[in-house]
Amino acid sequence: MSKKITQKSEVSLQKFRWNTKKKFDNYESANKLKEELVNEGLHVKIRRCGPGGINFKVIVGTPVKTNKNSNTKS
Repeated sequence: MSKKITQKSEVSLQKFRWNTKKKFDNYESANKLKEELVNEGLHVKIRRCGPGGINFKVIVGTPVKTNKNSNTKS
């Protein structure tokens, strides 16, 4: 017998828009740039990319603007 799920799933809103800053061949170079950008106060991640994940890219997050009145209709 099938069971019905009655729980509502909460929607997770995107908080940052991630843009690629630069790509590197090794993690050490990517980490050096990441540390410089973090010291400037930016949100930074390092992700694997390329065939087989052999390259690394540094991505920088910018906050997404939210419209708090989007649920109300005029």
